[in-house]
Amino acid sequence: VKTCGQAPNCFTTTGDRGGDVGGDTDHLLDAWQPPQGVDPMAQLKAAVEAYTPGHTGSDGRPVDGGGFKIVSSEPKYLYIQFESLRQGYIDDVEFALGGGAAGATGVQVRSSSRLGYLDFGVNASRLNEISAKLRAQGWKAPEITAKTHPDYFAQNTPRR
Repeated sequence: VKTCGQAPNCFTTTGDRGGDVGGDTDHLLDAWQPPQGVDPMAQLKAAVEAYTPGHTGSDGRPVDGGGFKIVSSEPKYLYIQFESLRQGYIDDVEFALGGGAAGATGVQVRSSSRLGYLDFGVNASRLNEISAKLRAQGWKAPEITAKTHPDYFAQNTPRR
């Protein structure tokens, strides 16, 4: 899957983990790890299909109220487009089995807004809902929180 640009509206499992020496830790996630003996892409697709468009995000606003469309479903790749309700913005979400950096295992993940600079927490909320369904089935798919990605949440959480 692709890396992210500079805007705080994207998460990915691919990129530079250099940390204090210029790495892209603001956008990076660990690859999602399925349990042994399952068909990871089938479980992932089922979790996406069970996704609730319009669920309430961390800021109390609905997320992906325009629904979603699975654009490509292959044995090792899943590509989905999610749509906001009011503006019709499209976000791209990709899942790929393996295929990350040298020696990477598990499922590579990317969720990104196509337009704009901020995403108002939508990408984190979307991935958190999908990953929660997978964690309930034994996956290691860490939740995205203000502790794991403080800059993202500082910029995307509305001030009250």
